[in-house]
Amino acid sequence: MKKFESHGIGFLSTLILSLILLGVLISWFQTASLKLYIGTIPWFFDQAAAFVSFLVYLIAAWILLKKLNKQVKEA
Repeated sequence: MKKFESHGIGFLSTLILSLILLGVLISWFQTASLKLYIGTIPWFFDQAAAFVSFLVYLIAAWILLKKLNKQVKEA
């Protein structure tokens, strides 16, 4: 964000990196939970909670980057 002075580019790089890490997390979780409860309701709730947490993270990142970008431009 500081290099290009745009919160959109900062958010895009955060989004790409977080999507990669979310994919790694989901693939790890599927292998870790394979023996316990694959295909059951708790597995579905765990996956849904991960996606909801991811969306909250993205919203918070967007708001924070927008606020920081505004402060940098004012200074």
